[in-house]
Amino acid sequence: MEYPKKRVTSALLALAIFAAAAGPIFAQEPLAERYLTRLSVKSKRARTTGGGLLLAGGGLCIAGGLSMMAEADEDDFLGLGELFGRISVLTGGLYGVGGIYALAVPSAAERACRRTRDLADPGEREAACAEALARLARKGHRSRMIGAGVFCGLGIVGAISASSGDDPSGALPALAYGGGLSLFFFLVKSRAERTYLAYLEERGVRPAPELVLGLGPRGGFRAGLSFDF
Repeated sequence: MEYPKKRVTSALLALAIFAAAAGPIFAQEPLAERYLTRLSVKSKRARTTGGGLLLAGGGLCIAGGLSMMAEADEDDFLGLGELFGRISVLTGGLYGVGGIYALAVPSAAERACRRTRDLADPGEREAACAEALARLARKGHRSRMIGAGVFCGLGIVGAISASSGDDPSGALPALAYGGGLSLFFFLVKSRAERTYLAYLEERGVRPAPELVLGLGPRGGFRAGLSFDF
């Protein structure tokens, strides 16, 4: 059976128009979901690796501590062997607890990825993944700034304590150690922040300084630029 040429041409034209209109929809990949899944996989790998290392280190500490306690004899009148053995066993136990916790408790990225997978609507799932990426990046940034402040404070306190003691030469190493760790936390972005920045860059969104306007503590007007580190 032969179809009229006009009908065939109209059908082909309609099919071409539909393909051109629906092509971007079907070709659009879930970008945020892909980045969140990638972050979840990396977080799980780091969590399991860290948990395994903690368990192994804890086992070694416990074995070494028990060995020191068993070899402590009467000649050790100060009891240093047994003391260090107990400390080693306690440290190994803490390492073991930390390793079990790391292996048993999923990370925040894994939990967020698991929650978004339960959403049936693709658009809603993509929006939830984008929000989860932004939330994890903010959390990573906040933790990083807190860590930088803590190590900076520890370095200053250590330097002050060393300078006021019998040997002030330890002030500079303490300050350098605390300052170096603080600078590391301040400059090196977390995995969640790097993932979110890569997601924004692929979307074509580039972070820019924000203009901050408001009132100062004395009632005056305040303006400034805000940068993300």
